[in-house]
Amino acid sequence: MNNEGNGEGTIVGANVKLQGTISDNNDIVIHGAVDGEVISEKNINITPSAVVKGPIKGMIITVAGTVEGDIEGTEKTEILPTGKVIGSINTSELIIQSGAIFNGECKMTEENKTMRETKSEPVNGKSKEKENSKPADKDQQEEKKTKEMEEATDAQEVIDDFELD
Repeated sequence: MNNEGNGEGTIVGANVKLQGTISDNNDIVIHGAVDGEVISEKNINITPSAVVKGPIKGMIITVAGTVEGDIEGTEKTEILPTGKVIGSINTSELIIQSGAIFNGECKMTEENKTMRETKSEPVNGKSKEKENSKPADKDQQEEKKTKEMEEATDAQEVIDDFELD
């Protein structure tokens, strides 16, 4: 397929049935059937008429057709109302629209999300990187959980003491 890094990308027509790996540095749009791997450094669009049986890996994955295989969308994966995914999804951002079907496991990766947030402008003079940082050790995490539990217990006691006239 197209590996030059410039051009229109790859389009698989509605009446086309392919077996094997499709790899392109540009966008890939699938209208037909693919039995194999689909890889792009950019976007992959699985249209309503498409059926893909195999793994998909790209930056932004949009599924309106059927995918039977694992999906890795480094930035975002979206399943539209006509979309059906049977397999695992590994992505930074997942959108499943009403009517879509997803049967599998999902792992939300924060690596790409963290990288995007640290590149953005500071909010109120504070860096988003610092704002979104996690406790460095387990002791801090345990202290935070304990404090949250105590606050929830205190709130429940106030509710229990409340009486209606």
